[in-house]
Amino acid sequence: WLLPPEIHITNIAVDPECRYQGLGSRLMEYVMDLAYELRIKQVTLEVRHNNLAALALYRKFGFEVKGMRKNYYASEKAHALIMSRTVR
Repeated sequence: WLLPPEIHITNIAVDPECRYQGLGSRLMEYVMDLAYELRIKQVTLEVRHNNLAALALYRKFGFEVKGMRKNYYASEKAHALIMSRTVR
C-alpha cells in the first residue's frame, strides 16, 4: 500500500522453484528505490515470527522489529512481527 508518507508491504513472495536466486532481494531493492523516488519516509511490513528466511531478508534491508501482534495467525499459532525502516 502506498500511503504517503509511508509504504506498507503487504506481501512479497517468490515461487519455491525460483528461490535462492536473489529474487527476494531484487524485489526489496525495487520497493526501496521506489520509496526513495517518491520521497516516502517510512516502509513497514508484517511477518510471521517463525519465517526465518523473510526475517533475514528484511533485516538485510535494515528493517527492525517495532512491535508484535500475538497469535495474529491463529491457525498457525504464530505471531506477527511489525517491522519498519526509514528511507534515506
